[in-house]
This record gives sequence, C-alpha cells and structure tokens, in this order.
Amino acid sequence: MSGEIRKYKAGESLFRQGQEGTEAFRVLMGTVEVIKAVGGRSTSIGYCGPGKIIGEIATLQDRLHMATVTALTDVEVEVIPGDVLLHNFDSAPDVIQDILDQSFERLRDCKRQPEPATATKLWSKRLPSS
Repeated sequence: MSGEIRKYKAGESLFRQGQEGTEAFRVLMGTVEVIKAVGGRSTSIGYCGPGKIIGEIATLQDRLHMATVTALTDVEVEVIPGDVLLHNFDSAPDVIQDILDQSFERLRDCKRQPEPATATKLWSKRLPSS
C-alpha cells in the first residue's frame, strides 16, 4: 500500500478530535502525540512512532476521530485514503492484518484499565526510541 507522503512540523496537527476520518496515516519518521479532550480538558494518551498506523478506526468506520494527533517532532507519514484502505482488504491482507492487530491492541489496552481517566493508555505512553 503506497500512498502520498506528507511532512508535518513539530506542533502541527495531522487531524483533530471530531474531524471526519477520511484517511489513515502510517508514521514513517518522527513521533506524534495522541491527545483526547474530555469535559473541556485535554489529556495526552500516548505517542506513536515509526511503523504505527493512526486514524484507521475513524476511516474504516466512516466516523469522527476520537482524538487529536499532533506532531511531537518533525514527522513524515504515508497517507492512506479511506477508499484505498478498504480496497486493500482484498489485495493486501498482510497490511490490513497489521492495521487490525494495532487497532485491537489499543482496544484491549483500553478494556484492561479500570477508570476512564486511565483507560486512555491506548498507545505506548513512552516516547519511541530514536
């Protein structure tokens, strides 16, 4: 699955919570921070580095993003449009399996947490090593 490559400067948002999910992103270089706003308060729920895929759940379900993703460092991502993502369910099962594995891992992590405030550890809370 080869998509457009985009670069974001540190501090720029890839997408915002509540924005329509039309594309997913595979982080190629750098680190992004995932931030969830609840009750007017923003909380960092984790970080994603190279190899991680973000924005896929909203894109696959044709829903709104559940969090804001911002470049923590300068970032380079591969953009995967929603129609390409859906098409690849048949033509690239290895890539789709990787996306599903990452998504389900985040969901399992969420279900293991007893409180909503800590249930936001959906991604690695540690910064990825450079």
